Order: sequence, then C-alpha cells, then structure tokens
Amino acid sequence: MKKRILLITGLLSGCILFSSTTLAAQNANTEGKIEYGTGALTIDPNPVDPTDPTKPIDPETGLPEVEQPGGNMNSRLPKNLNFGYHINQTTAKEKWIAKNVDTTGLTDFDELSAAYNSASQTVSALLVEDNRTEEGNWEVKVKQEKPFAIAATPTKNLGSTLLSITTGDLWNNISTTGISVPNSIVNIAPTNQEVSLLTASAGNGAGMTKLKLDKFELEIPANTVKETALYTADINWVVSETP
Repeated sequence: MKKRILLITGLLSGCILFSSTTLAAQNANTEGKIEYGTGALTIDPNPVDPTDPTKPIDPETGLPEVEQPGGNMNSRLPKNLNFGYHINQTTAKEKWIAKNVDTTGLTDFDELSAAYNSASQTVSALLVEDNRTEEGNWEVKVKQEKPFAIAATPTKNLGSTLLSITTGDLWNNISTTGISVPNSIVNIAPTNQEVSLLTASAGNGAGMTKLKLDKFELEIPANTVKETALYTADINWVVSETP
C-alpha cells in the first residue's frame, strides 16, 4: 500500500510542474501624422468627380455637370455669351439675353436666328475656392475692357452698350457668413472699370463658394450704327485679396 501512495504523489507533483504562468499586459505606440501646406485662392476652379477626374461636377450637389449647347456649364463661368443673330436696325434700343445656342451644322443666318430664338437661357455660376491657411479678405470684380467690336476693324463698334448680370443663390460648403453680394444686378459698361460682384470679409469665405449667375443681358442704345458683321468683346473676371 505504501508504494501505491508514493506513485500517486509523484503523479500529482508532475501536474503541478506544468501549470501556466500569467504574464503582464504589453503596450506599443504608433504615432499618426498629417500635415497641410498653404493652399491657394482660385477663381473658376474645375471640380471633378474623385473617382473620375475627367468628369466635372457641380460642387454644391456633387452631381455630374452636363455641357450645354455652346460649351457652357451650369456651375462654371460661361465660355461664351451668345446674344443672338438679328436683322440690322438703328432707331430702337435693343435688349438681348444670352442663350445656349446649338449652331452645329448651321451657316444660314435665318437658321442661326431661329436656333437662338428657340434656345434656353444661359445660366451659369461663379466659383471661388479659398484654401489658404491664413484666411483673409477676398473680392471678385468683373470688367469689360473694350466695346463690342468687329475683330478686323475694332474702330467699328457698338459704342456704349451695357452688360447686365443678374445674380442668384449663394452657397458655400462651410458657411456663407461674411460672404456678400453687393448688387443683385451688376451693370458693366465697356470702360475698363471693375465692378464688385462678390466679397468675403476677413476670416470668412474659406472653402468653395458658388454664386449663381441667372441671366446675362446686353443693352444696345438706340441710334447705334451697325455693320453686317460679328461683334465680340472680352469679359474679365478677377479674384484678389483685399486689405
């Protein structure tokens, strides 16, 4: 009986030798980093679909932009302002609205005139992107340097025309606080004088700002002599920091 007891004791001793030991918790650290450089103040940027940089989008809705006849887009500055094709007269004052005219394959004046009459009104937008790390004032001004004129003979022009821009809704992806539109209708004479269109006060206007431009209208004074020709003019848009 004593031998059997000793054998069992030895087995119990063996079980105790193989018991596990509890270890203290271990720690490791990882440092995360992100750094930004100075951004820029930009007028008429080209927002695109992050998944397809070839597709422009409306930054307000995130939806794809659809190019209008004539190449204009609803959330960008217009590439052109087509005020139409009209029979010459000198006595009456004229007012013409810019439209998205599809002139593809058209050469006949009557066809071009009909296309203008049936076209949709040009609606576009002014975009300003402010990604500067030091937020400051900014202002957008617009001007027409010279009268509508015949390219080959600039002295033959339409004189003291008046270009009117009707502004619409204002949007910013962060906040519209401190962003203002001085005038709901902006009148631009061909005198190379800048006219204020959109402003942001100090510390405001960061991110993407969009101002809808609902209508472009050209007024031509009465008693204006005109040639049978195409008249053109350049409209200049400038964004700048203000003191």
